[in-house]
Amino acid sequence: MGRESGEGAEHLTARLFRTPSQVAMAREDLGRAQAAFESLPVRYRQAIVLHRLDGLTHAEIAEQLGTSAGAARNLVYRGLAAIGRALDAP
Repeated sequence: MGRESGEGAEHLTARLFRTPSQVAMAREDLGRAQAAFESLPVRYRQAIVLHRLDGLTHAEIAEQLGTSAGAARNLVYRGLAAIGRALDAP
């Protein structure tokens, strides 16, 4: 599903949600999440991508970014927390 079959976010959103209002809300949330992600400092974005999309461990992220595993873990945690706060904001 999704990336493997070549579907875009629009098609996936339409398949996951049944009503037009559900689709609209999902698109709004996706837009807010994307904006929050893009507003993060580059190091936070890199750490999140390496962890969540590439599946790297904190130690592997640390090696890629030239930092310690603890610092890599903090980058991922703080970046995701910032996105969560942005999504919780009114």
